[in-house]
Amino acid sequence: MPEPPSLIEIVCRPLEEVDVDDRYLAWFRDPDVVRFLESRDLERAEVIAFLNAGRGKQRFIDAICMSPSGLHIGNVKIDVNWKHSTADLSILIGDKAHWGKGIASMAVRLMTEKAFLRLGIRKLTAGIYAVNLGSLRCFERAGWRLDSIQRDHLLFEGRAVDRVVMSAFNSGAWVTGAPAQWAGSR
Repeated sequence: MPEPPSLIEIVCRPLEEVDVDDRYLAWFRDPDVVRFLESRDLERAEVIAFLNAGRGKQRFIDAICMSPSGLHIGNVKIDVNWKHSTADLSILIGDKAHWGKGIASMAVRLMTEKAFLRLGIRKLTAGIYAVNLGSLRCFERAGWRLDSIQRDHLLFEGRAVDRVVMSAFNSGAWVTGAPAQWAGSR
């Protein structure tokens, strides 16, 4: 029986090159894990290049880790468009032993807080396959709302499916340029 989410603790910290190990790469070869992902069969060099491209400027990738063990179980990423003060958020729980426990929703909430309070982002969005009910519930539990539905936008297992766009808005202060403390940092 899964542990109640209130008893589970996670931390999100910047993803580092050392995190990209064989276990990590295996996530992207697991058909269950990549079912709704665009990325598959990744090589370490390409992951490192992606990780470092735009890091701390427009791309922020955090490792989702169990607390207090520090076990890395997934990633949460935001790609920022500073001109419009918006960002796209995506999430992956690669360690299937941690599916269905509310951890993804917790990580979305943590990254939403980082985007709004530390980066000053105005709006976050996430594009989700309409048939990915787990991800839809994840974002709903994290307080996100339906933004739009793009009809037959994605191809999934040989058929066209809708892309659901979920969003969260910053009710506080927001900026249209990278905050000085984040320019060039992680």
